[in-house]
Amino acid sequence: MIGVLSLPYKGTGNYSNMTESIDPYYSQYLNAAGGVVVPISFKLSEPELRTLMGRLNGVFLGGNLDFTDNDFVYYDEKTKKHELTDYAKAGKTIFDIAKKMNDNKTYFPLWGTCLGFQLFAFLASEDPYILKKDCDCKDYYAPLYFTEDAYREEGMFGFLLKEPMNVSTYNNHSYYIDYLDFLNNTKLDNFFRVLAHSPDKNNSFVYVAAMEGRKYPFFGVQFHPEFKQYNDVSRITNLGLTQKLAHFFVNKTRESKNEMRRAERIEKSIWNTPIYQPEEGTFLYLFP
Repeated sequence: MIGVLSLPYKGTGNYSNMTESIDPYYSQYLNAAGGVVVPISFKLSEPELRTLMGRLNGVFLGGNLDFTDNDFVYYDEKTKKHELTDYAKAGKTIFDIAKKMNDNKTYFPLWGTCLGFQLFAFLASEDPYILKKDCDCKDYYAPLYFTEDAYREEGMFGFLLKEPMNVSTYNNHSYYIDYLDFLNNTKLDNFFRVLAHSPDKNNSFVYVAAMEGRKYPFFGVQFHPEFKQYNDVSRITNLGLTQKLAHFFVNKTRESKNEMRRAERIEKSIWNTPIYQPEEGTFLYLFP
């Protein structure tokens, strides 16, 4: 059972009562590898998240092509301080709970894609400025260059030892983590190892494309392995990478010993949630 964290949603018209969303691509991506998805509301309290995570086998934090990435901090006029947004608070709580679970020998993996990847870096670095903006990486297929750390047998790209692969990955982001900034941030570099990097469209700089935890089973990619590889025939060679990453994380969740009763699995599964089309070409799971 894999939890997927929802994102804030500002509905209009017939959907004005909807406040949370999850992209169906993520559930399809995980389902295809044998995972069962449970939606997690970003509005849940810390005790509620702790209870739910005690019955899940892992959590997936994705992004949304219409959501403003790096929306983690805002300035509160009342407190005169910078505060975490509700989404970032939920992500931080999940991040901290998962760390404690693993410290207590309860195996619990996390995965972050795009926005989720950026949030992991934001939290691990403890630097609100670790993310830079104005990356020309919208609707962009970027080459993926692997580092030496990618060739670890137990890592997410361990298959490269037996099956070398040259791929491009689908990107759709404006914020990024500069490769050198990552290496120069001691806290971030001590927490995660860089597995791959990519250039922007103009080859102006290099950004971190994939990372995994040194101590914790936390994994993240800036690109979207779940998107377009399924429906863009010109990129069908990337389907192998898509499947390998999906199966890698789902297999990691199978190492978790947490259990959920069958009746609860059926009740909480995202299969019970309808998919809406709030606008032409956009399909989302929506929640009030």
